[in-house]
Amino acid sequence: MKTLYYNGKIITVNDAQPQAEALLVEDGKILAVGAQNTVSVLKDDATELVDLQGKTMLPGFIDGHGHIGNLIVALPKLYPPPAGIVDSKETLFREMKKMIANGELLENGWFAALGYDNAFFENEEHPTRKELDEISTEIPILLLHVSGHVGVVNSKALELAGWTADTPNPEGAVIQRDPVTGELNGILEEKAIHIIGFGYTMKGLSAESLSEMFLHTQQYYASNGITTAQEGGTTQEVLQMLDYCRSHDKLILDIVAYPIQEYVAELIPNDSESQKYQNHLKIGGAKVVADGSPQAKTAWLTQPYYKKPSYAEEGYSGYPIYTDEQMEQFCKTAMEHNWQMLVHCNGDAMGDQFIRAYQKATENSGNQKDLRPVMIHAQTVREDQLDAMKELGITPSYFHDHVYYWGDYHLDSVLGPERGRRISPLKSSVVRNMRFTVHNDMPVTPPNPVFNIHNAVNRKTRTGREIGTEYAIDVMEAIRAVTIYGAYQYFDEAIKGSLEVGKLADMVILDKNPLEVPKEEIKDIRVLETIKEGKTIYKAES
Repeated sequence: MKTLYYNGKIITVNDAQPQAEALLVEDGKILAVGAQNTVSVLKDDATELVDLQGKTMLPGFIDGHGHIGNLIVALPKLYPPPAGIVDSKETLFREMKKMIANGELLENGWFAALGYDNAFFENEEHPTRKELDEISTEIPILLLHVSGHVGVVNSKALELAGWTADTPNPEGAVIQRDPVTGELNGILEEKAIHIIGFGYTMKGLSAESLSEMFLHTQQYYASNGITTAQEGGTTQEVLQMLDYCRSHDKLILDIVAYPIQEYVAELIPNDSESQKYQNHLKIGGAKVVADGSPQAKTAWLTQPYYKKPSYAEEGYSGYPIYTDEQMEQFCKTAMEHNWQMLVHCNGDAMGDQFIRAYQKATENSGNQKDLRPVMIHAQTVREDQLDAMKELGITPSYFHDHVYYWGDYHLDSVLGPERGRRISPLKSSVVRNMRFTVHNDMPVTPPNPVFNIHNAVNRKTRTGREIGTEYAIDVMEAIRAVTIYGAYQYFDEAIKGSLEVGKLADMVILDKNPLEVPKEEIKDIRVLETIKEGKTIYKAES
């Protein structure tokens, strides 16, 4: 059956035909796109006619980086404004108590929630084990920081994990302790919070329960116009859940999974078929989380943090998770297996390590294939690093919404006014003719490509301060960053990312045209409908 979309503004993201009046779909693919009188002659009596009524159609949005398969995404949210209301510890604890009273517990009895941001709290203090114990000492509690790199647990959670004051820090992680007594304060950094989260909090949930949680998450993504999403840190448990959903036809989006470095040998098959979509799922390559988060002040910088954390010594600049030798081996292994690499690099010192390692691995492996490695986040990337990345073929995927969510914090506390203003320098990529993507790193911030476009064009903090507006880009380039450049990042440019004949009918319909509204109003554009391979997977209530 055919479907004809007409009487709208169609932004194709195809430079050879930038805009069109009508688009015809058949069997999940685009059959024709162009002038209405040209396209409409291809319809037949059975063709479904969809009058866009002047609305705007774009290619389906492509998630540059996120963790859709991390079931923490489906947990209750405790975000600060504007995504939520938690702007103080008092509000945090009040909302937690409500959620627990309403029975918002996991099947296994844990209470887990995500999204708190200590930057909003008095003295920027994280909640502690003792404060969570005041809520409950019987229910194990895990709170995940908005960055995903820090979290807090109560005494019951530590008891179930068997962690005491004598428990050593896991490699590349910190179990924080009271500086006077040495007792655990409940705050966990990096791998420590992941061990608790995946090893205990999410254990014991049924496959059906997990798949329903994941379907809900996909629907949330679809409501924001996303048709291709990333699982950018896949573990054994997550891949099992994705396989279950695939085999039970519960994948409504295309999912690209990247097994985390520790699991790649067992999770990435040697056959090339796994790197092709099979019922909406494919393995994209390998993921390395190499440093922390700037707003959590665990990212690895070449210069000290503007204001050091209270527990750190003078000159503190964060830390890497792996040595140079380990990173070089990761890169070499990826090249030997023809795997694409995604490397989480928030700090510029971490960027230096990745670039050094990839350069050495390229020389040592002799692999000349276009593997399209990606520097994930690239928030503090320098101009000289972008030159090196272009030479090596490394694509930046920017966590650009930091300019809005934490721009004030970066300017005043994390990086200072000089380094803070050039965070996520999109324009620096444009002038070098580099492809790049932008992302939300869900669950750190909500998956919202329209807001990505808005921030890329406006570069203002949540309080309205301009932050490095010389690094802003135009609307069309921002659209490319969430469509065709995303397709390129996934080796999918032949099948998606633009509205062209033969490509998948992945589309999003917006109530307004981002190329026509005042740039300050882009954020208010609504997603009306999301279409995956010709089928509507989300439609807004009228």
